[in-house]
Amino acid sequence: MSYPSTLISFIGRQDPFNRDGQDGPLLTLLKRCDETFHSIVLIHTTKDEFKGHAERTRDEILKHYSRTNVRLIPLELNDPTDHVEVFRELKACFEAIKGDLKGNLYISLTSGTPQMHIASFLLVASNELSATMLYMPDPREQQSAIRKIIPWEGELPEILPRIPKGIISYQISKDIEEVKKRLGIVGISKSLNRAVSKALRYAPYNETVMIRGETGTGKELIARLIHEYSKRAGKKFFAFNCSAITETIAESELFGHKKGAFTGAVSDKQGYFSVASGGTLFLDEIGDLSSAIQAKLLRVLETNEIYPVGATQPEKVDVRIICATHRDLEQMVEEGKFREDLYHRLNVLRIDMPSLRERLEDIPLLARHFLEQFCEKNGLKKSITERALQKLCKHRWNGNIRELKTFIWRLAIDCPKELIDYSDFELPNEQYSEIINSLPPNPYEGFSLEKVIEQIRDYYYKKALEITNDNKSKASRLLGISPQAVDKWTRKN
Repeated sequence: MSYPSTLISFIGRQDPFNRDGQDGPLLTLLKRCDETFHSIVLIHTTKDEFKGHAERTRDEILKHYSRTNVRLIPLELNDPTDHVEVFRELKACFEAIKGDLKGNLYISLTSGTPQMHIASFLLVASNELSATMLYMPDPREQQSAIRKIIPWEGELPEILPRIPKGIISYQISKDIEEVKKRLGIVGISKSLNRAVSKALRYAPYNETVMIRGETGTGKELIARLIHEYSKRAGKKFFAFNCSAITETIAESELFGHKKGAFTGAVSDKQGYFSVASGGTLFLDEIGDLSSAIQAKLLRVLETNEIYPVGATQPEKVDVRIICATHRDLEQMVEEGKFREDLYHRLNVLRIDMPSLRERLEDIPLLARHFLEQFCEKNGLKKSITERALQKLCKHRWNGNIRELKTFIWRLAIDCPKELIDYSDFELPNEQYSEIINSLPPNPYEGFSLEKVIEQIRDYYYKKALEITNDNKSKASRLLGISPQAVDKWTRKN
């Protein structure tokens, strides 16, 4: 499936052709790149020389790519080598054309000054603009490969936008612990602090925030943090689970309905967008929305208007949207299950929540917190040993914080002792976890894949026979194999 892509490029003296009459950097990139660009934006300084280069480049592009829309954008610069001026003017330029940029966005670093490249990189890395950078080390080399640079991935440092003056005066690095304490966020790991720091950075802005992460990682808590430290603090915060109800009910719940719109609509009803107006609406599991509701949500984001079910006139709303999902939305876009235009509208600012496996140092703190919380609520007096906490850290916790919380609460009830030790409980799938944890992380000299597979196979044979009280026929059905295979294994072992 092909999606619209836009390329932004600066224009230099070697565009469209170099001194030898060969294709310049931009034309070379277009011919070697595997992307198809439906739109190309050429940014040039206002000097007549570069305006002429831009016009000739446009004409050459249209000779080869007649269906491509090519747009020229002048950039007024007194000094193209002044980093601050270039950054300021380029940011204003991108702000002005952002609404016209469709689909996947790419920025070419083949032409223009180093200052223009640095300014573009900073704008993308700080989430001012969502784009992939294209770089070709030496366009003159026939085999020179095009490199794709995604500033927020890999080992590049994280760059966060500065908080506008007058909105929030605190220093995040200093007050982050106070913020976590106020919101009930437990943990000291760098990955957690990074997510909280981002949430605080994004809070003052009115842009949409997408929170990504596995189920049970605390996405709604981060959404509430953003609301509490935003300009909408004190206004309403509503959370809506997009996966909990059917499409028909979802439309009524989100946008409201008019009396008589359908059977059972005995009176007008306001939807979440109306009741949350002035505040924040958190859409959890956004990836579960139907295509019809996705289209309606996109319209709300573009117009700030809703149509309640059965209404003939739109209603204005003022809501900040924060959404969350555990799904791979990029893959869903590729498969046509999630609208790409809606994806780009929602993915303006992004926060990735770490799984509990990525913040092992937080497990003891969370376990103690949940135990104290449960005991206080139920009038109990219990504590947990260090050895027991270490044992908890060895489990994978696929259900993350939610799974750990329910496990600790259940443990507080099941264990009759006041001091819970490591021998007082077994972890879910503990034996399987021990096998997985004992596996070598990478193949090495002398590594035997067959031995590893045999180890896992033996575990499942034993487990199936244990569950079925050594009934080979039932065990074979559990394993999806023949009874003869189970019999052969038992005779061998």
